[in-house]
Amino acid sequence: MSKTTSFRHINSLAIPSMLSGMAEPIISLTDTALVGKAGHVAISAVGLSTSILLVIIWVLASIRSATASMIANNLEDKGKTSAIAGRALLLSAGLGICFLLIGYVLSQQIIRLYGAEGELLEASTSYLKIRLLGLPLILTAYTCFGIFKGHQNTLWAMIITLIGGEINLLLDYLWIPEFGIEGAGYASLVSQAIIFLLAVLFLFRKIPSRPQLFGQKEGSIFELLRVSGDLFIRTASLNLALFFANRIAVSNGEYAISAHTILMNLWLFCSFFIDGYANAGLALVGKLNGEGDTLGIRLLAKKIMFANFLIASVLGLSYWLFGETIAQIFTKEINVLDQISAVLPSFSLSIVLGSVAFTFDGIFIGLGNVRFLRNTLILATGIFIPLLYFLDWQGLGLSAVWVSMVVWVGIRGGVPWWGFENIKSSKD
Repeated sequence: MSKTTSFRHINSLAIPSMLSGMAEPIISLTDTALVGKAGHVAISAVGLSTSILLVIIWVLASIRSATASMIANNLEDKGKTSAIAGRALLLSAGLGICFLLIGYVLSQQIIRLYGAEGELLEASTSYLKIRLLGLPLILTAYTCFGIFKGHQNTLWAMIITLIGGEINLLLDYLWIPEFGIEGAGYASLVSQAIIFLLAVLFLFRKIPSRPQLFGQKEGSIFELLRVSGDLFIRTASLNLALFFANRIAVSNGEYAISAHTILMNLWLFCSFFIDGYANAGLALVGKLNGEGDTLGIRLLAKKIMFANFLIASVLGLSYWLFGETIAQIFTKEINVLDQISAVLPSFSLSIVLGSVAFTFDGIFIGLGNVRFLRNTLILATGIFIPLLYFLDWQGLGLSAVWVSMVVWVGIRGGVPWWGFENIKSSKD
């Protein structure tokens, strides 16, 4: 058995990636728990602003995945990998600054699109403006993580993210009681600045070939844009679904959006947890694809699927059985807890089905075949939105969101599974 497809080697990439990915949702969960003591409006404001910020980050962080895939597929060509890294850093920093300026000016109008008004609108706008200041920093840091991953290393991202996360948690405890949700925003901003500085330091000290920002044709920014373009569209489709999910939650009242905020944070925690193996798959599939090893890719896919499905099943069952108890960490509001309890079965099932979707996301991105993922997300979202509104019209309330989510992640996992049966490496 090849070292690349051994569970020991897979775990050496997956476990650091898992711990690194868990840091962001843990920070969001801590913000939610601490801010929640100020009432359901504060929880809703943080949750709504965070969901908007994640829309921007997930779309632009497509550069990270594209960079990791391109570097992993070209590890033998140091000149090309250096040029790819340089172009990716320029692109992520430039787009981060552009979206910071646009988002800062239009923050209140963006939040209104979600249906927020009054006190919720004011609190959400204040928090979002603070968090947007860190956008160029965290996007550039994420691109550095993509460069590390392409070079088959997820340990450095884990170290950096955990340091930043610990600082964020400390500042949360110090600043939230004093400054409220603005304190949570500034705590996140400081931690993102530290993550950025550490990522750049590791990049120039640890990577064998330094990024070439200019002068290397092999790393044309147009090539990177071509690879990233389908990922942009794919991720935009994903976030369009989450936008409408949040909009329906808001339309069902403040208790529903508070419940949805808690559930979505828990769901994101699980998705980042599961995504550790998917990220390992991306890096290793890219390497195997560059070597033309189709059999190795298939063996690797089976092992990652097994690991992800096992993890997701344990998490899903735990939430189904103990979800209401877990939710009480974040709120004691009976009306919010009742909303959460009503949707736990569909919420838990969406986590299990999501493991299949995340597995094939990593595999197809590693192969560089992101157009298939793009089309799958467009299909899934095209079904999700009318189904969501139909179920809401039927009076299902928050259940409309999570039943639709089950269908959405089911399509996201099922279609790529079917497509993978005919996959070949780039050298076949």
